[in-house]
Amino acid sequence: MHASPNLVVARLSGGLGNQLFQYAAACGVAAQSEASVALDLSHFATDGARRFALARLLPDVPLLSGCRFDARFETAWLPSQPALARCDSVGDLCLPVQRENDYEFDPALHALRGGAYLFGFWQSWRYFAPVAAPLRRALIGDATVDSGAVAVHVRRGDYLTPANRAVFGLCAADYYAAALDLLRGRLSKPRFRVFSDDPPWCRAAFSAPDIEIAAGTGGDAVDDLRAMAGCRHHVLANSSLGWWGAWLGAQDDSIVVAPMPWYNEAPRAGDLLPESWIRLERATGAAWPRVGAAPPRISVLVLAHDPARRAAALASVAAQRGVRAEPIVAEAPTGCDGAALNAALAGAPCDWIAFMDDRDEWLPDKLAIQLEAAELTGADAVVCRTIPSPRADGTLPALYPPPGPPDCPLDDLVRAGHFIAGISHTIARRDCLRALGRFDDGWQAGARSALLARLHWRDGTLRLWQRLVRSPIGFLGGGRSP
Repeated sequence: MHASPNLVVARLSGGLGNQLFQYAAACGVAAQSEASVALDLSHFATDGARRFALARLLPDVPLLSGCRFDARFETAWLPSQPALARCDSVGDLCLPVQRENDYEFDPALHALRGGAYLFGFWQSWRYFAPVAAPLRRALIGDATVDSGAVAVHVRRGDYLTPANRAVFGLCAADYYAAALDLLRGRLSKPRFRVFSDDPPWCRAAFSAPDIEIAAGTGGDAVDDLRAMAGCRHHVLANSSLGWWGAWLGAQDDSIVVAPMPWYNEAPRAGDLLPESWIRLERATGAAWPRVGAAPPRISVLVLAHDPARRAAALASVAAQRGVRAEPIVAEAPTGCDGAALNAALAGAPCDWIAFMDDRDEWLPDKLAIQLEAAELTGADAVVCRTIPSPRADGTLPALYPPPGPPDCPLDDLVRAGHFIAGISHTIARRDCLRALGRFDDGWQAGARSALLARLHWRDGTLRLWQRLVRSPIGFLGGGRSP
């Protein structure tokens, strides 16, 4: 095997917008080491729904195939092929895999030097901010921007399927109405061009004389991308294609309106949207975040095993921002954690209940993010993922995602019977918990709980991709759904 220190390979997947994020992130990484960029198309050999979509935009980028990984997806091997010779690589290529860990920007990418294989979606403008100008030139050149035009992107199509709707959700007509009214209030004579994969829905939803239903996205998405990038202002769907139309066409005075939540699994998507973009709730069109509302109350049941750790757990609860977290200590010195939680739950006064194992630590916005996600999506229970804490020997525990394909969806693991989150990761409405029953009196935190399993497997529970809890405990386990 030959390892090249001067090549960054992006594994492509998804549609045009996702592929642009993956290519752009590779450009950002490569610029740090003056490395070359190549694209791996191996994923499309097994994805019958998608294809390589960047050929018209990037005709000269080397294209690779035939990638295989080691068992833990830590190393990528690419067989010798003509495209590698263009990258000054002799023979087979071996590269370390950099896996996406979260929807938020990962500064580890900016610390990379030398060769790397990027496996993920990398949906943050921060990854390629240092190369923004040359990237725009490479993708659209010196395209003319229509100063009075507003691109309105409506994504429905595959978002109407139950699986995609659970992950992404849809932007409602009220969102678009509010966004267009906002633009009309700020621009003298805006001309709206609607781009959509569902023109009949758009013709019913948009009838004002300043709106034109443009060609649908059923053709070549590159044509739609270029047409959207030719508009000065933008109203987005929660779709990466419209995102790129706005980013490529952005001027200093551009107005961009984006829906929140962007994903159900990561409602804030804090590093996806540039700070200047305006955010509106995708269901109602209300301004986001809401200003002046009283912070929500939530009862926090602190499972106390050790007096030495209790203070740290209570400090983590007290540090929560944007909520009124009201702790109730559940004493469990003998390991009967279930009985302690049942007693605490019976006296919890708030409509929402959270749990804290005194071995764990919360990020300071953990409860606010989960409650906000519940409000925006209508969920009555929300779980999140773990930031692993190293063991004494420096190794990390087994937890989700396990060694394996980084693009394995959370719901796929849940349907396979895996237990993906622990007690400190969970919030739920009190009525929801009571309807599911009680903790087993002898249950101990860190073990499988029938009550938590029922909660995590139910349809009304939202599973966040975000990591919001630091924990030394791994929560991935197999089993059948009860």
